[in-house]
Amino acid sequence: MRSKSYNESLARNDIAPYMTLDGTTPPFSIPEKMESLINGVDNMNVNVYRYPEGSYVAVSDYWNCYELDPKSLLTIEDIKPKVPNATIMDKMIMLRTAHPLPEYGRNSFITFVSLASAIPEKKSSIKLIRVKTALERHEIVNIDVDRVPYMHSFGITENYAVIIAMPFFVDPIKMFKTLIALNVLEWTRVKELQYAIFFLHTLNAYEDEDDTICLDIATYNETRSMHFFDLDILLDLLARSKQPPADLRRFKLDLSKNTVAVSSFPSSSKTDLPDHLDFPVVNEKIRSNKYCFVYGIRYNTDGEDYLHMALVKKDLCTGDGDAYWSQPYTYLTEPWFIPSPEVSREDDGITPSYARHTN
Repeated sequence: MRSKSYNESLARNDIAPYMTLDGTTPPFSIPEKMESLINGVDNMNVNVYRYPEGSYVAVSDYWNCYELDPKSLLTIEDIKPKVPNATIMDKMIMLRTAHPLPEYGRNSFITFVSLASAIPEKKSSIKLIRVKTALERHEIVNIDVDRVPYMHSFGITENYAVIIAMPFFVDPIKMFKTLIALNVLEWTRVKELQYAIFFLHTLNAYEDEDDTICLDIATYNETRSMHFFDLDILLDLLARSKQPPADLRRFKLDLSKNTVAVSSFPSSSKTDLPDHLDFPVVNEKIRSNKYCFVYGIRYNTDGEDYLHMALVKKDLCTGDGDAYWSQPYTYLTEPWFIPSPEVSREDDGITPSYARHTN
């Protein structure tokens, strides 16, 4: 991605002052931090989507995106869509999901945008958004909240969007104090919560019988996974070994009783590696429907080193189809699932992942 921040960094032969998730080393000076706040976030390099009208865009957890040419891979332009029904004061901190989801039965995507207010008397809000094109966005509903939770992904069924508000809140005042995005996020234990999780990725969601929704998530007990790739951790074998793997959990939402039941999935007798995957992908042809298979990456496969990785397949229905592939000193990217053109079953396809082998 030849973003503005990338091009300016090349021209300076240094990191240009744009907002980054964490601070730089060595840190930006105060004037550079102020400039980075003005320039905002510019690297939208988390995910790539093809929107219904045919444009390809690179997205992240921020509202803006970049359009790219899928054949030449050249960067076309940065896109700053209007936030529906939002004022200038609403747009101080705008967070979205890096994983917009296709709307069931429609030629559109669903995403959300969180608007964190720094004005005490003005509420923050979460807007559920329908995306028709890279620029065309429509508000479905606006939810006023006292505090905005950080959310990297969400769930969608045939009739519902499921937004998961974990106790990991955005404090916009801290942005103006520290000028570092990661310092804005605060893990807060809430006494009223019976079950608190941290998560980055949902697997899938679907509507079950008896007015219930099944929502599957790769969960953690705390926010340590936000620091998986801190350089001081990556260079320290002991610190890497303490990185916990995810636990797959199903949250069954009973809409008539307003209750949530939490459960795990059956394990294979051969291996438990697929029980703790993250970066999950499913067969997109069965998205928002009842399903059995999910694919992902398992880190810290032996409990000795976070960088010991496996590509895994989890059978959520019986555990009998659990499988994995792993090689020493081989590092894996997030996988994808490509179904066979003539699908005979849900798991009929290939799961590519770029693997780097090093001694």
